[in-house]
Amino acid sequence: MLKSVVIQTSLVLMCQGLTASAQSLAAPPAVSSLRTQPQDINPFPGTEEQLHERYPEYIGFEVYGGTLYLAVNSTDPVVRLQILRAVQAGHASFLQVLGAQPGQVRFLQGSRVEFLAVAYEALKAVRGQTFSQSGSRLERLVFGLRDPSQRDEAEAVFRAAGVPLDAVVIVTVPPHALPTGPALNAPLEAKLSLPATVRQGQHLPISLIVRNTGSSVVAFEHGACDFHMEIRRLATKEIVLPVPSMEVCISIGYQASFQPGQSKTLASGQWKVETMDWKTLPPGEYELRATFGALFGVGSPQPYLLPAPVKFRVLRR
Repeated sequence: MLKSVVIQTSLVLMCQGLTASAQSLAAPPAVSSLRTQPQDINPFPGTEEQLHERYPEYIGFEVYGGTLYLAVNSTDPVVRLQILRAVQAGHASFLQVLGAQPGQVRFLQGSRVEFLAVAYEALKAVRGQTFSQSGSRLERLVFGLRDPSQRDEAEAVFRAAGVPLDAVVIVTVPPHALPTGPALNAPLEAKLSLPATVRQGQHLPISLIVRNTGSSVVAFEHGACDFHMEIRRLATKEIVLPVPSMEVCISIGYQASFQPGQSKTLASGQWKVETMDWKTLPPGEYELRATFGALFGVGSPQPYLLPAPVKFRVLRR
């Protein structure tokens, strides 16, 4: 019998448009109050110094969602190619750690540091943020959105504030697929609990109830943001609430313990019934699928609690 399973994650529930809580656990902070850099600072400052000395046009690089972003003070394609090759050679191992994918490169022209203050102020009005980085080596504001459909509204906010769009980098990454296994090797029965109906624009409360079906105590560790959900409209098979890809979460572990026959609410949250770009969802039948476990971790595959999907109906206001 499994006595201890270590599960650590870095995905915050708020990224799914959810508010969250867990029994006897502090809820993760809202993304609006959490500002993190999604990658480590450069561990090779000497390499950067050499690059700047050799190529005065070079400003800096970052990697987001597998894409290498290069800020340069040159529109000359030959100079840009030289800088790209130098960065790839000098930071080969670091780029691999950051997840840079071959062929995914985006050049940014010049520095936009003069717009940082006004851009960061305008960012406060942008909905759907997952992270922001004002101290980027790209010398412009970088931030993430939960879904690509939210980009138009975000760009409109910056235009209204007088911020040129090349002074910001908006990162959107395709959502993760909800894991389908493997199941956690322990006598635990997981069940989703939610109302059978909910009206458009209201909040749907969701709980994950776990029961120990064995004859011995089951204990394991889990992260603060291990509850992942996906909601699909059954009429069209469209996923209206995907599992987001942007990783922002407090790194805290919790201990869960279940006596034989004991049931607990392991996680809970609520979802506002609307699309990812805040539009009204059509009435009809929907299905909630969920897992509990780490989307990322050392070793593969990661184990999950896999409750059965639950259908519910969205009613008109």
